Amino acid sequence: MDNLIVNFIGLGAQKSGTTSLHNIFLKHPDIFVPLSIKETHFFDSEAAYNIGHNQYLLDYFSEVGYESAVGEITPSYIFVPRTRDRIYRTFGQDIKFVVILRHPVVRALSHYKMNLGWLWETKSFEEAIRKDRSISSIEGDLRFDYFGRGKYLKQIKHYLEVFDITQFHFLLFEELIDNPRNALADCFQFLGVADLKIDEFPLSNEHKPPEIYHFKKESLVTYKVRGEEKVEKVPAGSWVIKKDFRGAARFIKSPRPVINARLAKTQELLGQEFPTSVRLAELYDINFKNQESELASLTGLDLSRWNNPK
Repeated sequence: MDNLIVNFIGLGAQKSGTTSLHNIFLKHPDIFVPLSIKETHFFDSEAAYNIGHNQYLLDYFSEVGYESAVGEITPSYIFVPRTRDRIYRTFGQDIKFVVILRHPVVRALSHYKMNLGWLWETKSFEEAIRKDRSISSIEGDLRFDYFGRGKYLKQIKHYLEVFDITQFHFLLFEELIDNPRNALADCFQFLGVADLKIDEFPLSNEHKPPEIYHFKKESLVTYKVRGEEKVEKVPAGSWVIKKDFRGAARFIKSPRPVINARLAKTQELLGQEFPTSVRLAELYDINFKNQESELASLTGLDLSRWNNPK
């Protein structure tokens, strides 16, 4: 395995279409990405990294054949500072990087909705961004870095202290949605593989909010599992969560007070009004607009469309 060359890394950003890109790469005959898992978290996890590079190759790249572009995509790599030096020590300066950028406030909202689906979030969106619980360090709770992850300029500059800008290819999420064929053709060229005509960039990992029901009395619940209809009796006081992040139904039949409180709060948050396009634009102007010009110059991307978010 020592002779295996991993020659590209997808750095992120989170909630910017990296799962869709991974799935497109899986279909390309000249690109290899891990088959069993998308995000290896090898370089940002102490436990995984300490196991060693050889185990990393065995775990994720043992099925590499004749593909010329071999790599992985883990969105947290661009955000967790220690990742950069570990990648450098492992692969040297010739590794290539693919980075997708998305309107940072729209990205934050998508991130927030994902956390609702995981039942992690206990604040409204406006409350969460007013007291952003992101700490841009390895000690921070990375689940709540809503605006922290959108500070792309700082994160890219961190990498450019070690790697040359020519090793990076930047993609714009909005362009991938509107014009995937051209956007991906440039990406394939950067990776040194043949073009693959892609007419649609399917969003593979959109987290739909869960549907949460609290049953005051014993009830029968009908739901489907892999197309098969099932009926479950749930006692009074139970909660049923449908369409959770796994697309399944979960039954919480004997909730403790803390779980009751969390589920009730999540149910309340799912009914909140999310920001309008006007509010998204306002938040962008306040928090990110001052970086737009330099970020556009550095990445070569047209970021002007971020001024009119959808």
